Amino acid sequence: MRITILTENLAYRNGLVAEHGLSFLVEDEGFSVLFDTGQSDVFLRNAKTLGIDLGTVNALVLSHGHYDHSGGLAHFCAANSGAKIYVGPGFFTPKFNKTGKAIGAVLPPGNEHRFVEVHGTVEIAPSLHIVGDVPILDDSDTHFEGLFVQKGTSKEEDRFSEEQFLCKVRGDSLIVVSGCNHRGITNVAAEAETRFSRPIKFLLGGFHLKDTETALAKKILGTLALRDISLLGACHCTGVEKYPLVRDAFGTRAFYAHAGTVLTDEDFDREKA
Repeated sequence: MRITILTENLAYRNGLVAEHGLSFLVEDEGFSVLFDTGQSDVFLRNAKTLGIDLGTVNALVLSHGHYDHSGGLAHFCAANSGAKIYVGPGFFTPKFNKTGKAIGAVLPPGNEHRFVEVHGTVEIAPSLHIVGDVPILDDSDTHFEGLFVQKGTSKEEDRFSEEQFLCKVRGDSLIVVSGCNHRGITNVAAEAETRFSRPIKFLLGGFHLKDTETALAKKILGTLALRDISLLGACHCTGVEKYPLVRDAFGTRAFYAHAGTVLTDEDFDREKA
């Protein structure tokens, strides 16, 4: 298995571009999945720089309907005409921030037939699953503040019912690839382990701690660190200002997953430090 971070808030390699967004390429046993598209064509430009052809990707999985994860959707559809696109229920329902600005996903005309709505768990390749319908076990680890969704003629708090993540069953453990985790990274971790009856060994994603009070962020990370996770990649909405807290909780098991980061079987096979 190989994971390449194509888009992230930071980029340290010459020739790569950063933006506020997220996009990962997951390659596993001849099957390739693009997970999110960032907010523009940066994921395509960075892929080209890295020598990656996204025209051959087999599937696109979109974690949730925000612009910084789906804004590059039209660019993807132009570059890749064959891949199925997997979204959660209500993905294209209009979304807004606290100022009333539209921040939701836009459906590229002519591509309606490509979308597959995911309910629960869907296996898209051998042992590679999309997981949605994440239950909230800990309300304190949710990130809905100032975010709204259209409901009829009014706007309601967005509870991200469409949010989903990618999970690889790899032997007796799991590899989890996630987006912003608005429904809570501890809730996502618990659901992954419950659904597949295995511990998470590798966890990657944005943990939406950037606007979280320090005491609560420490609590969330402390709860997560109780799990038998060997390697954790934090990025995007985790917030670089909160990354020291990630290191405090996980030590050398944690790293910052900036654009250009590549993870391979050697990383996934490492033992817990």
